[in-house]
Amino acid sequence: MVTHITPMTEDEFIAHFAESIKGYAKDKVASGNWAEADALDLAQKEIDNLLPQGFATPEHWFFTVRDDSAQKVGAIWISLREQGGRKIAWLTDIVVLPKFQRQGHAKRALAAAEQVMAAAGLPGMGLHVFGHNTGAQALYASLGYAVTNVNMFKPLG
Repeated sequence: MVTHITPMTEDEFIAHFAESIKGYAKDKVASGNWAEADALDLAQKEIDNLLPQGFATPEHWFFTVRDDSAQKVGAIWISLREQGGRKIAWLTDIVVLPKFQRQGHAKRALAAAEQVMAAAGLPGMGLHVFGHNTGAQALYASLGYAVTNVNMFKPLG
């Protein structure tokens, strides 16, 4: 099976973010960062801050993930970040649609995105993964990503 990434169109961007914001809000609630009642509004505010020009915001790349029949199976959002005095690629979001999960699309899409970013001259790619998302943690580790920071929490009382 082959997985491709193609530049996202603005219409795909709009449709993707309408759904992606819901998933991000859900993850922030699951991680204990946000109250459920506030999560959608907070997620929208974060996206608006990260993408003040929406689809046209500089230093952000949006890709549609497609299978070998060109069917959409997911999306990838990569941005630039400063790390150690240099700019690196940052995997801001990756989504594989539920019916296409566990088929290797995420792994192949990430490999394709890494090639695009390396060709752009970026020396590496970083990412954040929620603590409760152990499947994603295992995927990233299998691709050679190393843990660089860990945030922890303990309820008191």
